[in-house]
Amino acid sequence: MKKIAFFTTFLLFLISFHGMAQVQVMTCRFDKPQVTTSPDGYTDIRYKECLNLGGEGTPSLPQFSVSLLLPPGTEISTVRVTGVEYYPEENGILVRPAPRQFPISVGAPDGYRPTADVQIYTSAAAYPSSAISAITTGFLRGHAIGSFNICPVTCFPLLQKAQYIKSITLEISGKTSDRATRALDFLRSDGMTNKHIRAVVKNHDLFQEYPVAESRDNSQYDILLITLNPQQINKRQV
Repeated sequence: MKKIAFFTTFLLFLISFHGMAQVQVMTCRFDKPQVTTSPDGYTDIRYKECLNLGGEGTPSLPQFSVSLLLPPGTEISTVRVTGVEYYPEENGILVRPAPRQFPISVGAPDGYRPTADVQIYTSAAAYPSSAISAITTGFLRGHAIGSFNICPVTCFPLLQKAQYIKSITLEISGKTSDRATRALDFLRSDGMTNKHIRAVVKNHDLFQEYPVAESRDNSQYDILLITLNPQQINKRQV
């Protein structure tokens, strides 16, 4: 079992790949965020490497985006929280509701203020219900890349309390699929592709699981020449 550590300003990754089980285990450790309460009573919670997101009127909470290289021919099936540790709970935290997204060229109307979602802000239940969201799989030149968001904050709007995650351990399970298998037909292993993928994903060692794609430098290309006269349309091979 391999373990790889990645250090940034506020988190640590420990990633393990369990052979044919198509499971990766990842632990993230977060520092405490910057918390600011404004005169209007709302609190803004900021992490250096997170974006604050939310639908209009829902709590604007930080989201940390994770991208992982997956085994060839697979995509993410589930992301399961297997362990979580919190910093001590804090009181007096009423998270600011997120605004609507307006076009940059137009901007928000004068005097616009988002209205808090009544169902959420009058509930004592934890929000969000899960720390994990936006699970998806994409493909870059045949390489399967799984992505998801981690929200390191759990808030209780009615109680005006918040918990900040100190450490969270995730189990990322994969599955084979037709589209992931078809993506291998477009596999490339050139330096530029590898450099770009390494800049995106956290688990570089999984590159060795991918076969070396043959170079297509000598490939032939079809060019379709179209003129105003349909009779002069030719298809030539170069």
